[in-house]
Amino acid sequence: MFQASCPSLFRSYIRLAVNGAICTLGAVFTTLVLVIGSPTVNAWAQTSRVYPATPGEPLSGTFHVTVDDESSPVYIAKVGTPIPPAMADEQVANAHFTSYDVNGAAWVTVTYNEAISEVKILPTSKGISYSISNDTVTFQAVGTGQLTVEINGDWQNSLHLFANSFETNVPSPNDPNVIYYAPGIHHLSHTVYVDSGQTVYLAEDAVL
Repeated sequence: MFQASCPSLFRSYIRLAVNGAICTLGAVFTTLVLVIGSPTVNAWAQTSRVYPATPGEPLSGTFHVTVDDESSPVYIAKVGTPIPPAMADEQVANAHFTSYDVNGAAWVTVTYNEAISEVKILPTSKGISYSISNDTVTFQAVGTGQLTVEINGDWQNSLHLFANSFETNVPSPNDPNVIYYAPGIHHLSHTVYVDSGQTVYLAEDAVL
């Protein structure tokens, strides 16, 4: 489950991958794109869960990710990076991301589209150990949180991992205080205004 306090949101370039998103807003709901899929529970460990690819959403050709031997689709978002010294222009790069649910630790395998010579897993404060084999890096990620994997020094086209807790508190679509997006693709042509105390919820298989 992903929760955010708004309106301190994200730039319109950014997409987040989560299992079911709850965002409690007190102002205008700006551009936020989330990709949700139906879960696949890992039968081997019973501690992780991944989501199949959402039909119609472009997938990364740079990274392939498995979590406890289950494939976790990697999506793409265009991200603008300010160019020094004026910082007025932007250099656009691809941010690659995937998400999974976890209860404890999970083994993550990242396959790159070329041989790997250098890996950095952020934040470095976590001290995550890894092993490299040709075009693949393997490491154990413990608990929920966000990790970034930089390969061969390419920090702009990096991989972002969103490890979420298993969702337990799903709001009812009939709740008048819930703006509920059912499974499917939703194209918004208008601004969504959310009152104080209301919740915006994206169900599994929903793309906004």
